[in-house]
Amino acid sequence: MLSRVAESLYWIGRYLERAEDSARLLDVHYHALLDAQVGDHGESWQRIVALYGDEPAYREHYDAFTAQDVAEWVLWHDGNPSAVASCITLARENARSVREQISGEMWEAINGLFLVVGRANRRAAVRGPHAFFEELRNGAHRFQGTADATMTHGEPYEFLQLGLHLERAATTVRVVRARYPIAVALEEDDPLRAHELIALLKSCSAFEAYVRRYGASFDPLAIAEELIRSADFPRAALYCLRTCAASVERIAGPSGTPQRVLGRLGADLEYGEVSDVSGDGVAATLLDLLAGINRAGDAVAKTFFSTRAVPAAALASQEAQQQQCG
Repeated sequence: MLSRVAESLYWIGRYLERAEDSARLLDVHYHALLDAQVGDHGESWQRIVALYGDEPAYREHYDAFTAQDVAEWVLWHDGNPSAVASCITLARENARSVREQISGEMWEAINGLFLVVGRANRRAAVRGPHAFFEELRNGAHRFQGTADATMTHGEPYEFLQLGLHLERAATTVRVVRARYPIAVALEEDDPLRAHELIALLKSCSAFEAYVRRYGASFDPLAIAEELIRSADFPRAALYCLRTCAASVERIAGPSGTPQRVLGRLGADLEYGEVSDVSGDGVAATLLDLLAGINRAGDAVAKTFFSTRAVPAAALASQEAQQQQCG
């Protein structure tokens, strides 16, 4: 298949996953602050912006970190290339350019998402993003479900899955790196500790899966295991990296640079110790893991895509060279 087509499918997966993840993080954080006794809400909202590495760009447009300003930045702002509205628009444009590769149901689903964003009551979404997030989540899940059910599971499908799961792995690692150290630094008998751990699980859509497996005891080691090293939870870093490796192998065979990078990352997680992602050095360890995921994205781009001149949007500088709108 054409490199341009493969690249567009890959970025459809990444953009839709990024949009859903961003809206969910905002929704969970908003409701967590309603229940928690937090002294400095500005510092708390600042962590949402810093999680995606957008803080310098945010400060160019806003003087403070307030709920309304951060929500506007995450959902709509033109200066944020990873804003939900921007991601949905770019996903739809990529889908339009490869219309012959996706099913009619998939096109309807992504158009539906585009309309949800375009018709949304922005003031209401900024004041309380839950209803908007539910619409966005349902639309994203509809697209993923119709892709599984109506798209031939060949190379185009694998590039879509590759982008989706690489983005999902990166987001999970970012969220754990941002929230986990804050939770474990609190005393075991501090009610805020459980509150922070629950918010961490909900930020990764893992709360119900965790409770079914471990019960209502929110143990930090078990949470780290579930979110980073689980082989069967679909948002765990290891599960996502294994899925990416399987997709790349089905596309190009067992050998190649992306296969080696993804295989090494998966092996390090699978055969490491849970303390590697839950000890005192968790932030540094997860930063190394995130760098490895970014290297995997670079390897995929260099192996399969013919990068053009003008980047569309990206989370980091290395991603900015991976795709652009024609």
